[in-house]
Amino acid sequence: MEMNNELIIYHTDRTLTPLNKEPRFSSWRTNYKKLTQKFKKVPLPRLIEFLNFDYIIEYKYQEQGDSPTTIWVYAYGKTLDKAHTLEHSYNKGKYVYILTNEAYPGICKIGKAIQPTHRVTKINGSGTVSEWVLRWALPVSDDYKVEGLVHKTLEHLRMNSFQGSSREFFSIPLEEAIQTIENLGEEFKTDKAIWYE
Repeated sequence: MEMNNELIIYHTDRTLTPLNKEPRFSSWRTNYKKLTQKFKKVPLPRLIEFLNFDYIIEYKYQEQGDSPTTIWVYAYGKTLDKAHTLEHSYNKGKYVYILTNEAYPGICKIGKAIQPTHRVTKINGSGTVSEWVLRWALPVSDDYKVEGLVHKTLEHLRMNSFQGSSREFFSIPLEEAIQTIENLGEEFKTDKAIWYE
């Protein structure tokens, strides 16, 4: 797949193994180093899980010595389109935000945006009866990931919206929504949270 330009391989192991002799080994290591720099807010022990690779590539060899040992070495792969999506998702947005609306007390709209102030203007410009108000936003390194974690955690509080998609509407007090985002977004936070009103 890699030779057909369908797969990007990432190698995480720094120890010397027979795999190091592969012609493309240095590019596999470089690919992984780039990810560690791009996602430096994610702790290294959690980076593999966070990146959600499409393939785990297992390599087994015998280490010779007094008692030969079988060693497993792992590399990881992402299909080309998913690797591009990963790049895009990291660069696309910068905030996870909360909106409230006086007409719908106890409901928070939790979403992601590059510029939350522009996003709320767009939402209110689409014929809403009562305007949504931007209350709070957290700048993060990966808004897609943080929004996904928050939405999954609050799934039991998701409710039908009164204006379009129900995906981002939750029956939750503002303070609890803020605490949830802060907890789940802690390792992705790039700056202090912003209060708007």
